[in-house]
Amino acid sequence: MKYKMLLAVIMGNILEFYDFMIFAHLSTVIGPLFFPSDSPDKSHLAILGVFALSNISRLVGAIYFGSMADKEGRKEAVAKTVLLMSLPTLLIGLMPTYATIGVLATIIMIGLRFMQGVAMGGEYNNSGLLLMENFPKNKGIVSGILSSSCQVGSLIALGLVYIVLMFREIEWLWRATFIFGSVFGLISYRLRRVIMESDEFKLFEANKKVKRSADTEGFKEIFKDYRNFIALIAVGGLVGALVWIPITFTNFYVTKTLKLPNEIGLDATLTAIITYIISCVVMGYIADKFKPIKVMLIACMGLIVFAYPLFGFLVKQNFTAFQILITLFTGAFVGPVHAFTVNLYSVNKRGRAVSLGFGLGVGIIGSTTPIVAPYLIEVTGSHYAPAMYLMVLSALAFLSMVKSKQFSDLQEEEEEEEELSLSASK
Repeated sequence: MKYKMLLAVIMGNILEFYDFMIFAHLSTVIGPLFFPSDSPDKSHLAILGVFALSNISRLVGAIYFGSMADKEGRKEAVAKTVLLMSLPTLLIGLMPTYATIGVLATIIMIGLRFMQGVAMGGEYNNSGLLLMENFPKNKGIVSGILSSSCQVGSLIALGLVYIVLMFREIEWLWRATFIFGSVFGLISYRLRRVIMESDEFKLFEANKKVKRSADTEGFKEIFKDYRNFIALIAVGGLVGALVWIPITFTNFYVTKTLKLPNEIGLDATLTAIITYIISCVVMGYIADKFKPIKVMLIACMGLIVFAYPLFGFLVKQNFTAFQILITLFTGAFVGPVHAFTVNLYSVNKRGRAVSLGFGLGVGIIGSTTPIVAPYLIEVTGSHYAPAMYLMVLSALAFLSMVKSKQFSDLQEEEEEEEELSLSASK
């Protein structure tokens, strides 16, 4: 039954990220239709701004669905998020453009993307909690599978974008990609309605601890463990940056900064997505062998040292090498991330703490990376400026993680193992 639950959660995650990412991959098509401008670059930046806004709206979803996960259960939260994602996706596929209803089209589009962001705020982390609490002995690999499934959805979206670009003369074809996503989102909702609740949550619920705590404490209790909460923000920020740099920023850099054909940008994105999917699973497996926090800390150190030379590949237009190498580091950090976050708080606080802390990091830091990175290049005149930004985020994540409860627990565990080893040798 647990593996049926794993399948249902993964399928739902794939479809929900498809719904969310099809918008980003079609930004060059959708931008002029809903955000017309005298400059194509401005239209594209506007659509990326809406993309960032929808990520910031994840905070609203984090608060609402995080609280729901602690009060009503992880299952209830993840079922409703996929339903909330499907409705605006359908409406985006059906709504008239700026040419038909003017600025109202722009306003409606922003509102629909906001709704999608709210759904995303409750999806990724609560799905992670549900799986981590049901697979305590395989957290790393299960976390890696969940993380990789996000880009499986993005890969499906990218494949359909290739078709849309091949047949640009069919004006309505882009709409079909959104309608497709909404239909399968409803199927995903049905799958999630029949999955099992988290074992840990059921145990606490049976003791009447979860509901009492969630009803009386609200969000104030999660700030008492401020080191863990800061770690969630820093980790979420780096996760977002590591995902959006190869998936979104590189495409923008190739097509807008270097003025190369869209097909080259899409090929670079495809390379990153495939490498990401594989590396998350592999690194999740490795994390089960050597501890998730260790793998993530090594990834941070690697980025601090190698981010600058890595961007040399991008600047010299060796896009394949850049995308593969940056996503290998991404997999090492993002793959085991759920196995790290799940142990920062007790069961009755996890939904709110992880959703809000991680959501703050992704929404404010990570999701703005596709806009911040080009801005840094423009202001500094250096195409290596985004590398410096990534190095700073990696250093902050590293420092916050070594101050967290997870690192303290790891040290205590290693000391106990060392003592046992010494006793056995005597």
